Amino acid sequence: MKKIIILSLTFFFALYSYAQTNLDVILYYKICEYRKDNGLDCWVWSDNVWKVAKSHTTYQTQTGTMGHYGGSSTKRLAGERFTYYGIKWIYVGENCAVTNSDGKDDIAIANKILFLWKNSPKHNALLLSDRAEFAGVSCLKGRDYKWSHNDHWWTYATLNVYIPN
Repeated sequence: MKKIIILSLTFFFALYSYAQTNLDVILYYKICEYRKDNGLDCWVWSDNVWKVAKSHTTYQTQTGTMGHYGGSSTKRLAGERFTYYGIKWIYVGENCAVTNSDGKDDIAIANKILFLWKNSPKHNALLLSDRAEFAGVSCLKGRDYKWSHNDHWWTYATLNVYIPN
């Protein structure tokens, strides 16, 4: 049943979105499922929030680094990225992750990213926060990760959430 729902959501986002990846959709669905299992509503998907998340994930992939710092003077932290994209906000939140993705399919990668966030108290607090209304998640596969030595296939992920002003 879960596979049918995931495939349906993938089809829906493919029709009505313009650039989300299957992994973005799968991870978003898994986050929604986790929130529902904990008595919370799913955040509303926002293409604008996805753009914010994608800009940060792209930066991480290009630099081979992972973290909340964005590098550019106009987009260093999540709030600055939201402002840069013209989104007026009163609250923003962000989770970032990187995981080795060599030989893994999108479902396994999404499971690993969610596992990492669920097992980190601060990241899990965001996943279970009732402070946000809208979300966007972006996942990109990269060739290298700065602190790896022998592994070369990585997936970077950014989840952004916010309350509009």
